[in-house]
Amino acid sequence: MLAFSKQTKFERTAVLWACTLVYVYFIYNFFSGFSPFSGQHSVLASSEQGSFVNKISTALMFCGCVPLLIAYRRRAWDLTQFSLPLLVVVSWFTVSVIWSQHPDLTLRRIIAYWMYLVIAIAAISTIMTPQKIVATIALVFATVIVSDFLALALFPAAATQLEGVRGIHFHKNDAGTVAMVSTFALGGASFATRSRPPKAALFVLSIASICFLVMSHSKTTLGFTLVLILVIPAIYVLLLKSRAVLVTIIALIVGCGAALFSVLVLFDVNMEQILTFVFGDPTLTRRTDLWRHLMYSIYERPLLGSGWGAFWGTGEAVNPIHAPPKTWFLDAAMINTAHNGYLDVVLQTGLVGLVLTLALIFRCLWNYVWLLQAKQISPAERRSVLVFFAVAIAILLNSTMESRIFGVGDPIARLFDLIYLSGECWRQQIRVRGREQEVARRFGRSAGSEALIPAGTPER
Repeated sequence: MLAFSKQTKFERTAVLWACTLVYVYFIYNFFSGFSPFSGQHSVLASSEQGSFVNKISTALMFCGCVPLLIAYRRRAWDLTQFSLPLLVVVSWFTVSVIWSQHPDLTLRRIIAYWMYLVIAIAAISTIMTPQKIVATIALVFATVIVSDFLALALFPAAATQLEGVRGIHFHKNDAGTVAMVSTFALGGASFATRSRPPKAALFVLSIASICFLVMSHSKTTLGFTLVLILVIPAIYVLLLKSRAVLVTIIALIVGCGAALFSVLVLFDVNMEQILTFVFGDPTLTRRTDLWRHLMYSIYERPLLGSGWGAFWGTGEAVNPIHAPPKTWFLDAAMINTAHNGYLDVVLQTGLVGLVLTLALIFRCLWNYVWLLQAKQISPAERRSVLVFFAVAIAILLNSTMESRIFGVGDPIARLFDLIYLSGECWRQQIRVRGREQEVARRFGRSAGSEALIPAGTPER
């Protein structure tokens, strides 16, 4: 069952410990790169050997999840089996050690990734209920957004760039992404909760997230956020209707897209004109220049890639991009991602990795569509599921302009993993609940039918 009618003291303690582990993990990763006494984050200082503090903290959190794995080993094993798509993707990343440009970096980073997955599986298998997991993540982003404003007030030099504010984050684009995700995590949690004081507090914090997003001057992310604020409620209402309505809407969207494409081809409208019309900048803040040069690196290893975690942040001052000397994106202190999550997946794990990633994304979204339409789920659970569904869409959409999918040491990337694992867990639990209700219904109907047949009635 997704919700327990009565929990023992041990179960309540275990759930509290699991929520604490999730909270500490994300808070540590959000705060680990901020230095209030420096005007910039250190990118190259510990890239080669890794941070000793990071290793110790990850090991301690891993050890903290071991008691949960032992206590709920059956649940953890079941969730591991259900989460095969994610395990296949991460296994492919692990195998890339063989052909990686920096096998030591890939190995070290993939070990940390596997440790996080164990922590996440242990926590989700213990917490189980959507309300508590969503509440934990909402608390994480409430802490982060409050800390962003405190950093601006107390350490303005460290929390501000010429382009915009960044708070406790590495760059104003990172700040924009976190503010976008925070808007849906906190706003969704406000929608999901029924208690008025927490609802009001969460709503205020979601508005603060939008304000911080505006202050970061992340124009594209702000545009995505405004669009999703309008689209997500519409999707939710459509999902509650029927799958036939959803399929019809998808067919209309595809049809309109095909018609729009035909019109663009007919009138000879090129991509530069489209980007200028939509974003006001055909280069997308010089991203297209970076993407064009990264394609040369992709052509060298199109199927396998350079190795997961082996292209960016290697400790070198110059990025391994084929470009003339002194090109702006060769500076590793300035550029440490492809600014497109899907392009980064191809760059580091090849076309094979991209196919596996897209399959995982489809599976994740389908799980949440299924959950939102499930009859056995309660209204409170459905609202909590909607929060993670909205956050997942926000992360996936933002990944077209920032590298958020399967990023190295990125808490937003790890949040998507948590969302996927939660969806698998909740779907299987709802299935179990449906089977139990079906069995109860059949036996109840059978018992009622027998009571209506008088004793001694001959069989026919």
